[in-house]
Amino acid sequence: MLTKRLTSVVAALGLLGAWGVAPAAAAPPTGSWLPEIQLSSSLQGPIVGSGRLQDAIGRAAAGNIVLYAWPTQDTLSRLHPGDHVKLVPVAKAIAGTDGTFSLRIDPTAPMAEVTSSAGIVDFELEGQSSSGISHFSFPRRLTASHTWTTLSGAPAGSASAALVPVVDDSAVQSGESAPAPLPAETKICSTTLVSVYSPAWDIVGEVYTGPHADAQLVYQQGSTSTVGIGISVSGTSGTFSASGSSSLTDTGVVTYPNYGPTHNIVEQSEFRSAKYSIVCTIHGTTYDHHFEVRPYDWIGGGTQYVAAGPPTATNCTPVGAGIGETVNTGTAITFTNGYSMSGQIGIDLSTSTGFTTNTELRFNFVSSGNLCGSNGYPFNAARIVGK
Repeated sequence: MLTKRLTSVVAALGLLGAWGVAPAAAAPPTGSWLPEIQLSSSLQGPIVGSGRLQDAIGRAAAGNIVLYAWPTQDTLSRLHPGDHVKLVPVAKAIAGTDGTFSLRIDPTAPMAEVTSSAGIVDFELEGQSSSGISHFSFPRRLTASHTWTTLSGAPAGSASAALVPVVDDSAVQSGESAPAPLPAETKICSTTLVSVYSPAWDIVGEVYTGPHADAQLVYQQGSTSTVGIGISVSGTSGTFSASGSSSLTDTGVVTYPNYGPTHNIVEQSEFRSAKYSIVCTIHGTTYDHHFEVRPYDWIGGGTQYVAAGPPTATNCTPVGAGIGETVNTGTAITFTNGYSMSGQIGIDLSTSTGFTTNTELRFNFVSSGNLCGSNGYPFNAARIVGK
């Protein structure tokens, strides 16, 4: 019996990070796999992602790395259950005995068809070693200067990753280990949309006014969030684990209230995700069949709940009475369980909405006070608090 073993990573891939598979052995054959794509090591373009392929206990694993681009949100949101999804290979690399790799986009890859109007591409990595298969997803934005950044504008190499294995239950029960994969050049993969889930609330921002200010979250058309992805071998609720994130952009405007002093509010809007079946075969034999839950579309709506209290924020600047402060830069906090999917797939997923001109936090100080940031001064902090 072929035993399927998957692993994934949590957080955005950028810096050298752990990106793991099952226990490592010898490297798989490289052959002429994906001959239409040049090896990243032979290219000079900007790095879109880098990392280290590891086994389940942290040892380096040699193997092949392929970077795929998913269709844009606009394309995916028009699909229905049973429709096939075209994933486009755009880069490949070989991880040596130290497990490290860096990826550059092949200049002949059809990036225009997978790049959103906001310049965002949703990528998925697949790693193949003699130990098994790995998957990890992350969004990137291509800037006018042709460099890759995270959605908040930080350089693509500014994030780290952590290993989280996802294992087929039958493998654990039987004690079998993952088989060595067959040559990569002979594989055929198919991706199908299985179902679309019901709308679920997702955190899109926070408002902590403090005793001296009014504040309002502005969530305008074009606001983009990074929304977590779940991965599972069986696809049943309760078997999913987090596996990176993808982008989701709103197509309307939600006007949240302007809150007076001493309010601690978490704002939400509704998103939908869809489940996809990904099957890869070699000579007619399935070697990788797994399911992914990925963002599908923005539904709209709005609600809020009262937070227990403001977060710790000690990086403060004084603000006088009658002065307004608008935060539209910085990397907003990632809520590891901010997307409420546990009722549908067994776990809540991560979410983050960066501060941009489309997503702003506006303060107006009615009396003299302070504007404070959690991990830096307010205009570069992940969480903003009035004091």
